[in-house]
Amino acid sequence: MFHAAIADTTSDEISDHIVHGAALPDSGDAESLQPGETVLQVSALTAPSVQKSQPLHALNFDVRAGESLGLAGVWGNGQVELVECLAGLRAISGGTVHPGGCDITGTSALVRRHTGLAYVSADPSHEGLKPESSIRTNVIAGSHHSAPIARGGILNPAAMRRVAGESLNKLKSN
Repeated sequence: MFHAAIADTTSDEISDHIVHGAALPDSGDAESLQPGETVLQVSALTAPSVQKSQPLHALNFDVRAGESLGLAGVWGNGQVELVECLAGLRAISGGTVHPGGCDITGTSALVRRHTGLAYVSADPSHEGLKPESSIRTNVIAGSHHSAPIARGGILNPAAMRRVAGESLNKLKSN
């Protein structure tokens, strides 16, 4: 957790905290900072309020290759609702979502995952992770419908172990 008075905090300290110490491009290298083609286009995204959530009203934005999109605001101002709409976890009532030029507006969360969109919950202990299950089960969650983990609806325990091990090794090397 990062705690410091605003007056005592530099923009470099905030950036370092956000990316957890990962190397950022040198701001003096303008060539490496030029954004690329549009990789996500959201147009007129609208979603109704659900229970006590905030409605979304005609949101428009593009994310280009090389850019990171951050959502900041006071809790309850619609950030979670937007992310859930993008991930296919909340229905939208208007607008479009185009990752890589492909219209996925009316598709399921699974189809969206296959396009490269991923959702990481702000509260993984209540959404996504299952603390009472093994690390292997948690690592393969969401991939359990397809080969090599499953074939014809039957899970392959050896493939589960291999895929989970490979995923965990990737995390260790980063």
